[in-house]
Amino acid sequence: MATYSVTANLDPDDFTKVSQAGYHLCIAKQVNGRYYVVWNDYYQITPFQWQSEEFQVFGSVKSGRRVEFSTDTPNIKFGETCTLDKNGVMLPAHGPSDPESGLFHVQNNFGPIFIGANAKLLRGDKWLPVYLSDQPCFNGNFDLVPVEKVLIWFDLTSSTCDIIQKPISNCIEVDFTQSTAPQAVEYTVTDPTNPGEGRWKRIQ
Repeated sequence: MATYSVTANLDPDDFTKVSQAGYHLCIAKQVNGRYYVVWNDYYQITPFQWQSEEFQVFGSVKSGRRVEFSTDTPNIKFGETCTLDKNGVMLPAHGPSDPESGLFHVQNNFGPIFIGANAKLLRGDKWLPVYLSDQPCFNGNFDLVPVEKVLIWFDLTSSTCDIIQKPISNCIEVDFTQSTAPQAVEYTVTDPTNPGEGRWKRIQ
């Protein structure tokens, strides 16, 4: 199981500017080709670390600004399936695991419901949402395809578990699909009167 790590670096003066302006550092993980949910947010600079193949699935009967859980959240591995039964119970994962497949499944026997997935950042050791379908899923099999790409940005209003409702313009995407080596990015404040609209760049 691979461990991934990305660090966001700021000059101390720039960090003071963004923190005093009320910005916090956000990260999202790509699932099914998009970034859907704020995975976590911080008011300090810290490495983001996580491991591959660690996920949970869940169902949610409503979709709003924040992710809400309506079922249990069983662990699942690539290749496996969790069944949401007709009573709305999310059953434990079953079927053969297949680490090379890059996807896992929810068999929905309940009816219209939003399907979501959790992943775990190593700092804090907490399972947090990385995905919630933007439309209700009907009966049948639903595939979830997480990709080892993350989006990092500063935000005034979004926080952990918030659904990303509009495009994030000033951000940086970090791609681990070709290498598991640790990566680092750097943020520079270019306008002290608007510290949240600075410049991102990769430094390793």
